[in-house]
Amino acid sequence: SDELRFDIPVVVVKEKQAKEVVEKNKDSETHISERIEKTLESNYSTSTSGAIELSTLVEMLEDPYRSAYLPYITMEEKENFVVQGYCVFNKDRLIAYADAEQSLGINFLNSTVKNCLYIAKIDEKLISLKISGFRSQIKLNKGVFEIKMKFKSEVVQADSDIRLFDNELNKKIIQTQNAWASEICVNSMNFLKEIGCDVASFGDTFHNKDPKEAEKYQDNWSSVFPEITYKISVESKTDPS
Repeated sequence: SDELRFDIPVVVVKEKQAKEVVEKNKDSETHISERIEKTLESNYSTSTSGAIELSTLVEMLEDPYRSAYLPYITMEEKENFVVQGYCVFNKDRLIAYADAEQSLGINFLNSTVKNCLYIAKIDEKLISLKISGFRSQIKLNKGVFEIKMKFKSEVVQADSDIRLFDNELNKKIIQTQNAWASEICVNSMNFLKEIGCDVASFGDTFHNKDPKEAEKYQDNWSSVFPEITYKISVESKTDPS
């Protein structure tokens, strides 16, 4: 069909031309679009990227403040696709490739975390935690952007001698996972401010708070964004199961 579908996922293949990718995969038993979609789905367990539909990309490109971002993949040996993270745009120009941790932070900022695994080291013991129910909210208060994150974790694996239902241990788990989430978010914000790309609607938050003032910076928000002040708060709970 020649009809344009706005629900299709859009990806960037790093260091490859689209024509080259299609040509190399034309003899595959599975259509290339289906293979890419399955590749993106297989990455949901890490939340280092996620599918971005064409309709969402159009919305991001039309937003005067927001920078667009898309998942990027590489084509490895035997034409296998591997999801690497997100690439970030300024208007319609590709600016930078985020690494896996920076991309996870982008999902943190946008509340687009499906679920992910975090291995916490507590008292020299390792505990594997499944992170879910992630929600973030960005508010502007007295010139400071407040990033509030909430999530829960579930212990999926731990050293055999760990007492999972110990209250003190649960407190340490919460402290450790809160510090981890905050660090991931700070790392992502440092990356985004360095390249002047607002992928999480800070500009829109500013506009909703003070439309007249925000419109003064609408045309050069990429220059203003690196100078914003923000603070992060994290609230979480854990289920020892």
